[in-house]
Amino acid sequence: MKTSQLILFFLAAFCLNLNGQEISIHVSPYGDDQYEGTKERPVATIERARNLIREIKKQHLPKDTISVFLHEGVYRLKRGIVLTAADAGTEKSPVIYRSNEGENVVISGAILIENYKMLSDDHFLYRKDSNIGSKIIEIDLQEAGLSVFERFRLSGFSGNEAQRMYTLRELFFNGKSMPLSRWPNKGYSKFADIVSDTSDAEVRTGIVYEDPHISTWGDDPNILLHGYWKYLWADAYEHVSKIDTASRVIWLTPPYNHYKFKKNNPFAAYNVIAEIDQLGEWAYDYKKKKIYFYPPDDMTGASLELSICEDPLFVLNNTEWITFKDI
Repeated sequence: MKTSQLILFFLAAFCLNLNGQEISIHVSPYGDDQYEGTKERPVATIERARNLIREIKKQHLPKDTISVFLHEGVYRLKRGIVLTAADAGTEKSPVIYRSNEGENVVISGAILIENYKMLSDDHFLYRKDSNIGSKIIEIDLQEAGLSVFERFRLSGFSGNEAQRMYTLRELFFNGKSMPLSRWPNKGYSKFADIVSDTSDAEVRTGIVYEDPHISTWGDDPNILLHGYWKYLWADAYEHVSKIDTASRVIWLTPPYNHYKFKKNNPFAAYNVIAEIDQLGEWAYDYKKKKIYFYPPDDMTGASLELSICEDPLFVLNNTEWITFKDI
């Protein structure tokens, strides 16, 4: 069936409701976007329901409420849904997105992780502590359907000199966000000095660390340092470029935090694979395209999800008379 014929078919399903009666569109995770959006034949996505409303408004201006009923289940968004003036309701004909009565609806920007394996006994984490290593799981993100793998990067107070938005994936165990691995587990370490490398066109900055334990991290690929680099009221994140164990220098990747650095200030490291030692901790290796996770409880029957949507789930831009209810 051609697209134009489908649209006419959808509109026909609602034409009897256009004159002073509530218009209802039904959505279900088990529906089909080729359906009309009736209770018996719901569409599958909220985005499709939004587009149906647009088509209805082009055909005839509704005179009563437009209700989008979301039926029980999880609606997983890979990108956010934008509602604009084209999606606006009116005082007489508001648009309401709502869960169907008595049904539990979740709108999520995460994918479900169903395939994973226990950490191999030849992995360095297992060899480091077999009691912990034997409980850590390894998640192959390519098997989970992801195809883009970038470094984690965060900003902090006042941003940085090359201001940009950063996104950070989150791992959820039974609906609860899990923490990235952290060193030290409590408190902070300190750096003894600041050094510069002027051998390249761009001057690089490094911090001289005091604790020899840092030298055990080797070439861990994506370490984030959270610190109060100059003032104790201004925190920021720095990204590790490499660790020079001979000189005890952590070289950082520009752009750096807004206020730069002052020695003897506190910092902690996150996303260090070698430091997964607390229940619930995890770390991401963008080079190997894997996540390592120390579950806080038995994985049998557990739910494991990874956020992938980098947008707000909903953006309302220059619109009005739209309500979200009981979701």
